[in-house]
Amino acid sequence: MIDRLHLGLPAETTLSVVRLIFSGTLDRFPKLRLFVPHAGGLLPFLAGRLDHGFEVRPECKKIERRPADYLDRMLVDSVVYSPDILGFVVQKSGVNRVALGSDYPYDMADEDSVSRVMQIGLPASSVESIMSENIQTFLKLSCPVSL
Repeated sequence: MIDRLHLGLPAETTLSVVRLIFSGTLDRFPKLRLFVPHAGGLLPFLAGRLDHGFEVRPECKKIERRPADYLDRMLVDSVVYSPDILGFVVQKSGVNRVALGSDYPYDMADEDSVSRVMQIGLPASSVESIMSENIQTFLKLSCPVSL
């Protein structure tokens, strides 16, 4: 059970998204957008590897774009429990692609997710994006909520 909580869930998240990309699902449904938990799983760390595989492996060329190019259709949550790793996720994904997450009310909840966003040293406008604007845009909410 411990392996699944700590490694399995982010790995399963990654595998699900990679399968959606390489199966061509995102090509067949160009309006499909994904909200990906676990800060995108391993995607921020593996995007370069996925792109390299696309370039050198013929079985990976069945999709229309490089795998990392599909990440623009995804929003990831901020649940990584570490400001350093969250900073890396924001850098790799882009500040517009990260939204505040908590995993509340589960036992793996990040009970200090707001502080983690504040600790990575982003400008106020970027903090506002992560805290509320990105999810509002993703959900196409018409009534903005400000912090």
